[in-house]
Amino acid sequence: MVQLRGKVGLLVSGLLAAGILIGQCTYYAPGVMERQATYHGWTCPPAGCVAVGDCRMVGEFVLLISPTGARSGPHLIADCGKFLTPGRIGEVGWDIAERWHMLGPVDCQIIPWQPRWYTVMEEP
Repeated sequence: MVQLRGKVGLLVSGLLAAGILIGQCTYYAPGVMERQATYHGWTCPPAGCVAVGDCRMVGEFVLLISPTGARSGPHLIADCGKFLTPGRIGEVGWDIAERWHMLGPVDCQIIPWQPRWYTVMEEP
């Protein structure tokens, strides 16, 4: 599992226990996701930060698959919370929402990031 430990270093030891999440993502207002990362003492990576429903995953990294099928990441999970909307699996930062041209919830997938398998990718 890839986890961010405080302000320094990565711990690499396998996959996220939760596996692949498939459903819908929505987005945070500008600056909110970054403030959440800062609260934890982190900085969002260039690909951005995300939120998921399982608070045990905060500090881990994931890849996202956009509605067009493009992959991007690694994204830091900087926030969590119970989603009240059925099928909601995550929320993305405003920067990701702009890249995806989101006007509301969209289909997405959240995949464990395994450094041995993936390189940093951005959608075209």
